[in-house]
Amino acid sequence: MNSDKSEVIWVGSRRTISTHGCPAIRIERDTVSVTNKARLLGVLISTNLMFDQHVTSVSGQSYYQLRQLRSVRQSLDTESTTMLIRTFVSSRVDYCCSLLIGSPRSVTDKLQRVLNEAACVITNTN
Repeated sequence: MNSDKSEVIWVGSRRTISTHGCPAIRIERDTVSVTNKARLLGVLISTNLMFDQHVTSVSGQSYYQLRQLRSVRQSLDTESTTMLIRTFVSSRVDYCCSLLIGSPRSVTDKLQRVLNEAACVITNTN
């Protein structure tokens, strides 16, 4: 076991977690501390099973890629721009999006704004 790469997350309601606490787990000589979010297959999961931190991370990474693409947009044709956005933005937004079913609109609207910005980059509009 690699304790530097291992994470433990206690999942439950705020009341349950605050009542019972979150002790570290000891396995042989290694101790794995508890965190308030864990990454599982590239998805950030928080203790209350909300994906707001995951969506914030994905939208931040996507906006970074969109800024980079916007800076070189004048040198690219529409087809190349579309392919790059599918590769760097859409694939990131679409990954595990089925987990967001039932999420509050405030969470899903962040991803919608990313896709709207991607469309603006493709069409070279504001």
